[in-house]
Amino acid sequence: MSDITKCHGGVCQIRYNCWRYCAPSNPQWQAYSNFYKENNQCTHYWPIEPIYVEPEVRKTQTQGIQ
Repeated sequence: MSDITKCHGGVCQIRYNCWRYCAPSNPQWQAYSNFYKENNQCTHYWPIEPIYVEPEVRKTQTQGIQ
């Protein structure tokens, strides 16, 4: 589990490259927030390497957003 406030992602175009969205989470105890702004700006963007992406997020990346 990551001790950070995770991002919900929403319609953010860079969410799959952001640690705040892709970091491992604890299903019982995790804080979330909406960091994305309507002007496509995010001051909380935290770039990551693809190796840190959780398997279920990686599966979504390869299948596309529904």
